[in-house]
Amino acid sequence: MAQVIHLHIGLPKTGTSFVQETLRANRRLLRESEHIRVPFHTHRRLYGVALMAGRGFDPEATPEWAQTHWQDFVDRVRRWDGDLVASHEALSMLGPGRVGMLVDRITELGKTVRVVMTVRDLARQIPSFWQQQVKAGGTESFPDFLDRIRTDRSVRFWQQCDAARVAQSWSEHVGADNLTVITVPSRSTPSDTLWDRFAPAIGIDPLAVPPPEVPRVNASLGVVDIELVRRMNLIVSERGELSLDATPHHHGRRAAIGRRVTSGGDRSEAPTYPAALQPWVVEESSHITEALAALGCSVVGSLDELMPGSEPPPGRDPGTVTDDEIARRAPEVLHDVWLSYEETVLRLHDRLRAAQPGADLASPDEEWDT
Repeated sequence: MAQVIHLHIGLPKTGTSFVQETLRANRRLLRESEHIRVPFHTHRRLYGVALMAGRGFDPEATPEWAQTHWQDFVDRVRRWDGDLVASHEALSMLGPGRVGMLVDRITELGKTVRVVMTVRDLARQIPSFWQQQVKAGGTESFPDFLDRIRTDRSVRFWQQCDAARVAQSWSEHVGADNLTVITVPSRSTPSDTLWDRFAPAIGIDPLAVPPPEVPRVNASLGVVDIELVRRMNLIVSERGELSLDATPHHHGRRAAIGRRVTSGGDRSEAPTYPAALQPWVVEESSHITEALAALGCSVVGSLDELMPGSEPPPGRDPGTVTDDEIARRAPEVLHDVWLSYEETVLRLHDRLRAAQPGADLASPDEEWDT
């Protein structure tokens, strides 16, 4: 019987950071007790695999770093005679043709592909996706984002967050029997519920492989902080002084301003959309839920969890943030950003000293004072 590679393809903002951190933290335990390997422990490498597939495995169209990560992935798959699990939400962006190419290449390596897809209700997905774009350097306002996703099904949001479309693309190539949809529970459920659902889908005991006590999750910001970051991104973009997408993978985006606003602010004011949009959100959710049910794939949790209620999630519309609120919060956020960059410089300086013992390296303070 062929060994299995479990591909967790997202969707974005469905607890992927939590799942990935749990897999990374338990790599040795998974290998020794569950006989399943996590081939990569860095997010960037699996992004390279997804990018290679997205470019049709064309070396002329794919950056060299992505080709290297793909070859490394292939080598690791060949060496290990047991099961593997790999997780990256960028895999959800692959269209049917690219999905087929990736599945064919993995099958040629002697592995059976099984897909796990985590899905969240649109009511929470919509504001979370926009926030993530802003944290990664985006400049689009929330009202403009809402207008765009309501009128254009080709935008990135629907490419990655239309669970029915993504599930259909993968089931065409792996079969519905090899596709598991896991619904992400509400925040009122215990924090380990997602892992309790995910682990059996890849054949492991969630009690034997527990999540880390303090997992690094992709923290949310309050609406004032998000809007402030968006305006800072606008200034940076207009002046052209710094490219927030300076590198071809997410490692560069991690340096974006939004990634460095980590303290202070009112996080109790989560972003949400105007109540007038709720009928549209309910209608879209109904279409997605019905399509997933018709697909016939395994569902862990309940598709009912994908249906929103009669009201938007609690929170505040980012479009209502005022200039006065921005002005009051700006000094604290700029302080956060400065401290974060300073810590990064000091950390890199220490690495240089360790790599070059005895080198005449000026301290960061000396360099800044000259």
